[in-house]
Amino acid sequence: MQSPICFAPEYRKNLSTRAGNPSRFSFHPRSNNSFLRRFPRSLSLSMARTSTGSGFIPALSGLIPGLSGLISALSGLIPALFFVFGLMGMLFGPKPLQAECGDCSMGMRNHMKLEHTVTLPEEAPFVRISLYHANPPSQVTLIMTGSSGILWFGNKVVPVSEDRVLEIQPDPGGVRVSLLKSDTETLQTFQTSAFEIESHQPEGMLKVVTPEHGYRNYQGRIGVSSRSGPSLMLINTLPLEDYVGSVVGSEMQSEEFEALKAQAVIARTYALRMMQRDGYDAYDMTDDEQYQVYRGVHLGKPYYRVAAEETRSQVLSWSGQMILTPFFSTCGGSTSHNEDVWVGKPEPYLRAAKDQAVCRISPHFAWSLELERSRIDGWVFERYGIRPDLQGIRFSQDEGGRVKQVILTGGGRELRVSGNDFRLMVNERLHPLAMKSTRFDWTESEGVVSVEGTGLGHGVGMCQYGAIALAGSGWAYEDILRFYFRGTNVVSFAL
Repeated sequence: MQSPICFAPEYRKNLSTRAGNPSRFSFHPRSNNSFLRRFPRSLSLSMARTSTGSGFIPALSGLIPGLSGLISALSGLIPALFFVFGLMGMLFGPKPLQAECGDCSMGMRNHMKLEHTVTLPEEAPFVRISLYHANPPSQVTLIMTGSSGILWFGNKVVPVSEDRVLEIQPDPGGVRVSLLKSDTETLQTFQTSAFEIESHQPEGMLKVVTPEHGYRNYQGRIGVSSRSGPSLMLINTLPLEDYVGSVVGSEMQSEEFEALKAQAVIARTYALRMMQRDGYDAYDMTDDEQYQVYRGVHLGKPYYRVAAEETRSQVLSWSGQMILTPFFSTCGGSTSHNEDVWVGKPEPYLRAAKDQAVCRISPHFAWSLELERSRIDGWVFERYGIRPDLQGIRFSQDEGGRVKQVILTGGGRELRVSGNDFRLMVNERLHPLAMKSTRFDWTESEGVVSVEGTGLGHGVGMCQYGAIALAGSGWAYEDILRFYFRGTNVVSFAL
């Protein structure tokens, strides 16, 4: 059964109240406003004691048979006896089932014994996402669709009818906004340091159009302010579950429902961990690969949202704590231990998993690359300050065939770098998918390097194409997650 996660009581009051009307806050990067602050570090799994009965009846029922004669003789004392035994039962009997939050930092207690779940209430947490963060837009067209809405800046409130258009550009004092009735008729123009806009109805959407990115549809609220460049900063604030459904569709293009549910649990767990950390005042995460890819609402594909709804409030835990849940496209036959890819201590739930290459359904399962050795030597010198000798690039592999370390020698020096960092160095200078993974064989001939590899991504955590293949073979999402994250459990959190 699933077990609850409790939020520390002192933080419950800081959570927003309704999807359509969270407390307002400033979108300026240096804002100190406390609206929807990240969850405390004490957020953890907390167990409820399992017991039955209120304590009154169990205590009383065991005592009445032995006292029946006395009661018949002393009928005048029956009310007093009932009071005494009832009081004893309530004081010393088992307690009713309840969620224990208390000191949430203590973690999960007796988690194998839990047989009940505390469900997520209607008032779920919100998440704040910085849109277009890696490539901020120079101008934005924003269209209110599906509902009317409201726009506010400073102490001013402006009603926005359905299908109204906002043209937004950076301004020396912040942003300049033109509210249009049509492409030619301007209703209002104003300048402000920042503003916020949201729909009146949950089904309403904000269509965002930029020259750099085309158009996307978003739910919730969008705040706009200026940033250096000049360019615009957009922050989308929305309920966590809506965000999770959108991430599923952005990160996994599949209709295998159990795989989508596994992705939903991972996305939710990752988001909640990020919301706990010390970070930026203005947002919790960005919308790109630095965190999780988030491209707004996927119209016409409701199964992404359903995957989030059917796993609502579920996260992945190990030993009572929400875990780090990395994922990637294609493992090529085996994932890796986390310490073989990234600097850090071994995590017991991030162990290598061999999936018998079920991910060969991926278009990235096999790949190859050829380039001149001289180019690589130049890149190595630029990044690491060492110019490799003729035999100065060697590799150390893990048990799954991934390159753990690259040993660079030259000029009497030796330098060891991670295989993943070496891969990223190549990709930064060619293109992001040049060296798709660290699972490769490297050969050299007459100054040309030939690389034959399998898989795409860093190799730690869940292989997405592997999850899709396992789901197609009948695996449930809980089993998929336990396969890729050893010793973990799918549990539920409560506010």
